[in-house]
Amino acid sequence: MARSGLRKRQALVTWVLVADGGFAQMFVRAEKEQRIPLAGNARRRHYAEKSSMALFPLPEWNLRAESDEAFETGNHQRGRVFESAGMARHAAEPHEDVHEAVKRRFMKSIAGRLNKAKAEGLFARLVLVAPSKRLGELREYLNKDVLNAVMMEMSKDLTQYGKGELEKYLEKKA
Repeated sequence: MARSGLRKRQALVTWVLVADGGFAQMFVRAEKEQRIPLAGNARRRHYAEKSSMALFPLPEWNLRAESDEAFETGNHQRGRVFESAGMARHAAEPHEDVHEAVKRRFMKSIAGRLNKAKAEGLFARLVLVAPSKRLGELREYLNKDVLNAVMMEMSKDLTQYGKGELEKYLEKKA
């Protein structure tokens, strides 16, 4: 039976979201342990143990935005407006750029997934890395619990970075 003062400490799970308007990848930041052989023979080997923080990708969070064509399906006809005086009608232009609408919808879907994951207790802390406009859109859709879990935001597009480069970049900024 464990005493309350001697309870085993549970590690806080940190997720790192790297996104832009068309792509998003989630990583879990966790401790990586290495055993480095130092000396000894086949029977008795001596090791040095080294631990460091590393990023591990979550495959189910490798997301891509829908294409502009898929977004426009069913929306290709322009609306019609009437003249205020007379019976003339004109085609109305959409008020929002299709590319921006796709990106905004993508940020909304990411926020929905983050809200659900936080409610399920899958992470305790969150790092957001995205261009500043996308960060602002993402923040609009995140609930209060997720916003409280955000420990760092970086307004930069790092989606082209590999996992190793991203680890080094975040290590410098943290």
